[in-house]
Amino acid sequence: MRDRVIWAVVLRNGLLPIGRPSSGSYDPICLNLRERTKADDSPVVQVDHEGILILGDIQGVRTIASGFIDLLQTA
Repeated sequence: MRDRVIWAVVLRNGLLPIGRPSSGSYDPICLNLRERTKADDSPVVQVDHEGILILGDIQGVRTIASGFIDLLQTA
């Protein structure tokens, strides 16, 4: 929530930030609330922060896990 620009853009796009990569990257890790699995879970995605900060919108999204539960089981 410290970066209000990133926070506003991801929330507007149905993404809920839950952290950042352990690599130190500034890309937010988010739950994609626009999509749901059969278990009523949300995919976990990594969003390119540069597109947000430079262009003001989401430009790149990479799926990290099919759901939050899946992410916890593989950690």
